[in-house]
Amino acid sequence: MIRNASHRFFRLLRAMPRQSPILDLYRRHASELHGFISARLRCKDTAADLTQEVFLRLSGRDGVAIRDPLAFAYRIARNLIVSHHREQCRRHEESNMPEFDDIPSAEPGPEEIAAVRQSLSKVEAALERLPPQSRRAFVLNRFEGLSQVEVAQRMGISRQMAERHIAQAILRLRELLDEAAGR
Repeated sequence: MIRNASHRFFRLLRAMPRQSPILDLYRRHASELHGFISARLRCKDTAADLTQEVFLRLSGRDGVAIRDPLAFAYRIARNLIVSHHREQCRRHEESNMPEFDDIPSAEPGPEEIAAVRQSLSKVEAALERLPPQSRRAFVLNRFEGLSQVEVAQRMGISRQMAERHIAQAILRLRELLDEAAGR
């Protein structure tokens, strides 16, 4: 929008009749309007571009009666300043956005997958070495989420016996896994 404003503005000035109300407004108030915009943006170059844009927008309203052209020019200037600030904020936010390549993936990497598979293989091997009743009680309790009472009912044993099988399985699994880890 602003980059093409200078070219469009100078074409507009050449095409305007010498007694145009917009050209007259430009001659009398352009520097005042430039100062107003510059004070808010603290950048004279951007203020010059926005000043030209104000008059371009005013010229686009040819044939439409404007009660107070100077007040209208200031309203356009304020709107352009707000738009400029919004654009600057948007650009700042975009420049601070991390690239997608920089965001760590939530997916596990190949090494992590291999390590988990290796650990699972060790657990499976250790489970296979458990006595059948202890293995079944442990699987029902830890993998299927049954309570000790439910494990006892499912296996047709007392709650205390189910508790003992689960405890023995846990102790034996620790021993077998420590052994596999070389501890």
